[in-house]
Amino acid sequence: MASTHLVFVCLFVSLVYSKSIQNDTERSTDERIDNLENVVKSWTTTIQRLNASYNKAPLMEEPVMFYALTERTFTLEKLSTVIYEKTIINTGGHYNTFDGVFVAPKSGTYFFSWTSCTNGANYAFTELMVENQLIAKAGVYEHAGSYHCGSMSSLCKMSKEDHAWIRTTPYGAKNYFYFHRRTPSSSFLGMFMSNE
Repeated sequence: MASTHLVFVCLFVSLVYSKSIQNDTERSTDERIDNLENVVKSWTTTIQRLNASYNKAPLMEEPVMFYALTERTFTLEKLSTVIYEKTIINTGGHYNTFDGVFVAPKSGTYFFSWTSCTNGANYAFTELMVENQLIAKAGVYEHAGSYHCGSMSSLCKMSKEDHAWIRTTPYGAKNYFYFHRRTPSSSFLGMFMSNE
């Protein structure tokens, strides 16, 4: 009988001991799960903060700029729009190669520059127009029969949807624009500089 009691005592001790190990394991597992949940909460908070700061940061806007030139020789009457038919850069597509007009996508200050080239005792007098307002003039007169170019640059304020273009001046009936592949071309460029 003593051996039976000993077996029961050993069995009881092993059950108590295994229950104790199980409780420790459960406690350990619960603690580990709690720790993991805390880490996930911390990461979630960090991600939410990053998203909030990213959404508040100003997004980089696409620049507004164009550069176009002519690849032909032509003559224009006075008060005629000069059409620069070949675009090198036209970010945003705001310069129209068919009518020679730039349309401002937003209000602000814009920079424009243009060059007119002529030769053979001819002239090319031009002006920058914004919504039928004269902004600046440029001209070139070649009286010796060789090749010359005249340029001008200007800053001006434009409202959204305003139009800008280069036209010939009211002076002179035959503005001659010369082109040759080995010489500079008549050109027109513009870019957005800053908000109002």
